[in-house]
This record gives sequence, structure tokens and C-alpha cells, in this order.
Amino acid sequence: MKPKINFITLSVKDLKRSTAFYRHVLGLPTQGIQPGYEDHVLFELENDFSLVLLASDKAVMPAGLIISHVTENKSDVDHILDAVIEAGATQIGERRNEAWGYTANFADFDGYQWEILCISK
Repeated sequence: MKPKINFITLSVKDLKRSTAFYRHVLGLPTQGIQPGYEDHVLFELENDFSLVLLASDKAVMPAGLIISHVTENKSDVDHILDAVIEAGATQIGERRNEAWGYTANFADFDGYQWEILCISK
């Protein structure tokens, strides 16, 4: 059996703010903060994969992690990047065409770097 990663957990400083960002700006599905589990939020994604936000009062230092989100087309990349910037994320570098497609990067409130991309067909 091949190993499978089912969860990625990101430590965040402000759980409510980060939950709203990931839910409403990136459109990730969640039931939000649940009674009895006030220290984390679970986003259930495809293929039994989940993203977890874990409240932490410690300084968060992402270490070389880049989370990639593949979209259907270039306009989706631009739309998502515009939305996250408007919501307070920080754009990293410029939007750019690559030999394999189109990409843009941003950092969320805790410094986690995301790549939004579409692959040329």
C-alpha cells in the first residue's frame, strides 16, 4: 500500500479570521468552529484530504512550504488572487506565464505561501 497524506495542519494566530478567509475567500468547505473543538477547524476536501487550521499563540514560521491550488483557467487564477489580496493577503512576486501554464503566489495572514495556477492543455 502506498503511503497517503490525509491532513495538512497549519498553525494560525487568529482562528476566526483565518477560518473566514479560507471559507469565504478561497471557498473551502467547512462547518466552522465546532463546540468542544474550539482550537481547530477542519476543511474537508477531495480524495479524503483535509486542511486543518489549529489555533496557536506561538509565532508561526512556515518553513519552505508552498500550498498549490490548481484552477481551470487563467481568469480563475486572476480572480482568486484579486480576492485574496482584497481580503488582506500579501501578493508574492508577479503573476506570470510559465512554459507549463500561468501562476501567481500569495501569503496568508500567518505567512503560509500559496500558489494559484492553471496548467496549459
